[in-house]
Amino acid sequence: MKCMNVEIKARCADPGVIRSILRGHKAEFKGTDRQTDTYFNVKTGRLKLRRGDIENALIYYVRRNKKGPKDSLVRIFKTADGRALRELLGAALDVVAEVKKKREIYYIGNVKFHIDKVPALGNFVEIEAIDKTGLIGRKKLLEQCRYYLKLFKIQNSELIHDSYSDMINRRARVTKNYVSAYPNPIKIARGDRLAVRKKETEWPGWVFCVNAKGIAGWVPESCVKIRARAAIAVKSYDAAELTVTAGEQIQILGEECGWRRVRNKEGKEGWIPKTHLNKSETAVKTQAAALRRLYTRIRGNK
Repeated sequence: MKCMNVEIKARCADPGVIRSILRGHKAEFKGTDRQTDTYFNVKTGRLKLRRGDIENALIYYVRRNKKGPKDSLVRIFKTADGRALRELLGAALDVVAEVKKKREIYYIGNVKFHIDKVPALGNFVEIEAIDKTGLIGRKKLLEQCRYYLKLFKIQNSELIHDSYSDMINRRARVTKNYVSAYPNPIKIARGDRLAVRKKETEWPGWVFCVNAKGIAGWVPESCVKIRARAAIAVKSYDAAELTVTAGEQIQILGEECGWRRVRNKEGKEGWIPKTHLNKSETAVKTQAAALRRLYTRIRGNK
């Protein structure tokens, strides 16, 4: 089956609220599915094998990673014996990631809703406006997504642009405790004028700045254009740090000069030193499998 979707993924602080809204709008509940999605390495798009109690399919889709409504061209082949297909595809292609989740599935007409609980990542809601016939059109699909986005009162800060596979592969484990050192961190927006006090020596690439409100803090040099003792912000930056505990699983959002911006399972975000993290077991296994396959190919070409 080939179809066009317009989709939204967002973090969900209270799944009960979304559940209540869907029931109030007479959504058809298809059940709760415990799914395992295995993602395979392909040249373009994404290929995943879904194995669940309700849904079982090989799914190929092309979709840009961006926040808010996004177009997705989808091809679905329903399967019966997912384990056999998993072994076959695993022998031919590298496994990129494996995502396990508990998913509640609802429908209102052509719009499908997911309330997902993904271990180590948290709770999410997905909206998929689906055109199986080609008669609905992108404009209508987009209108439907925006309607439910507003109905669910989803904030822009809650929107997710990545797939679960990307998020899983960006997980890491905290190796030692870190306590946030700045209760009142500096925040800057593009165009802000700053006073520059000094450059960091222990962490190269950082400058100590003071904003117009008198709040001081370390800012990446990549975020400012320095002229003598003054600077202009060329992009936004929030210096908030995050207190973390050894053994905690977090998601990596970005990196700047030896520090990583992370999100914990409660959805709180902030910076911690890169030295306090190691890669997730999933990411390590994925890289190891890719290296083994590359070595095999090199030997085969000799």
